[in-house]
Amino acid sequence: MFKKVEAAYLRERYFASDAAHELKTPISSLKVNLHNVASGDMHGIKAMELGIAQLNHIVEQMLTLARTEPDSWQNQFSAKDLLSVTQQIVADNYAKIDAKNHLISLQGDSATIQGCDFTLNTLLGNLLSNAVKYTPQGGEIKLELINKNNQVGWRIEDSGPGMTDEQIARVFDRFYRVGGDKHPSGEKGAGLGMAIVQQIIAIYHAKIELSRASLGGLMVTVWFNKESDEN
Repeated sequence: MFKKVEAAYLRERYFASDAAHELKTPISSLKVNLHNVASGDMHGIKAMELGIAQLNHIVEQMLTLARTEPDSWQNQFSAKDLLSVTQQIVADNYAKIDAKNHLISLQGDSATIQGCDFTLNTLLGNLLSNAVKYTPQGGEIKLELINKNNQVGWRIEDSGPGMTDEQIARVFDRFYRVGGDKHPSGEKGAGLGMAIVQQIIAIYHAKIELSRASLGGLMVTVWFNKESDEN
C-alpha cells in the first residue's frame, strides 16, 4: 500500500514538474505575439494560431501520459483483433500519408490479444505517426503482423533517416526529440509520444525493439503475449 501511495505521489510530482517545464516556452511565446498584435502587428495572429495549436498538442499528450500510468488498465481488457486495429489506425492517418505521397503496405493475418481500444490506438497510432512524420516525401512504410509461438508481433518499418544507438537509448525519455527542434523533418512535437508508448508497453507486459530497417530507416517491433492471463 505504501509503495502504491509513494508511486502515485511521485507521478503527480513529476507530472506537475513536466507540465511547468514544457508549457513555459509556448505560453511565453503567446504572450509576446499577443503584445505584437496589440501593437498593431497583424503578422502575430498567424504566429499565435501556430502557438495555440502547439500548446493544444502538448496538453493532449501530457493528459494522455497521465492517463496511461500502468494502474488497473487490465481490468478493462477484452479480445481485440490487431489487424482490425491497425487497419483503422492507417485509415485515421491516411490524409497525412497521402499528403506526403507515402507508399504504405500491411502484411499478416488476424491476431487476437487482450487489450482495450484507447491504449492500443494510442500505442500503435503514435508509432505510425512517427513513421509518417520522419519519412520523407515519397518514402515507404511497411506494417506487418507476426504470429510466433505464444506471441504476436506488430512491426513497422520506414525509409526515413533512422536513429543512432545513442538516439535509441534516449528515445523513451520525456521531452526528448531526435535533433531537438531542428530535426530535418521540420516537424514540431512535444517529445512525449515515445514516453507514452513505453508506459503502454508496461501495461501490456509487452516488449519493444528498435533497430535499423531494411528500408533504411527505423524498424520498431512490439511483442504482445497471446494468452490473456499473461496480460
